[in-house]
Amino acid sequence: MLAWRFLAIAALLLGYGSRLAAEENKPATPLLGRQPFDRITLDSANNGAVLDVEILDLPARKVPEVFPTSGQLEVTRLSEPSVLYNVSWTSIEKIELFEQLLLSDAKKQIACLLYTSDAADDLLCV
Repeated sequence: MLAWRFLAIAALLLGYGSRLAAEENKPATPLLGRQPFDRITLDSANNGAVLDVEILDLPARKVPEVFPTSGQLEVTRLSEPSVLYNVSWTSIEKIELFEQLLLSDAKKQIACLLYTSDAADDLLCV
């Protein structure tokens, strides 16, 4: 049992470095404390870029089940609020609304509170 825990901790720590690098741009402010935004993930042709943008003006705040095959979506990135961008609908892989991001984050935090039992588990909740 002790050997298994050691291997699990070692695996977590080895993977943790790459996870830290991926989360290097993650804001220190909790999601709930940030300005509301929506997140657009672009396709592989755009290297899967993730754009945090000002709240999108979508009818009834619903993401289309199928994105249009032509046209562009006008967005303003949070990192450059004075610049208006046009993103081709065909380049969009996924759109996550702020309320969806909040719900996902809350579920993750609750799971961490309910299921963590030791320091190794805490690494999963970073």
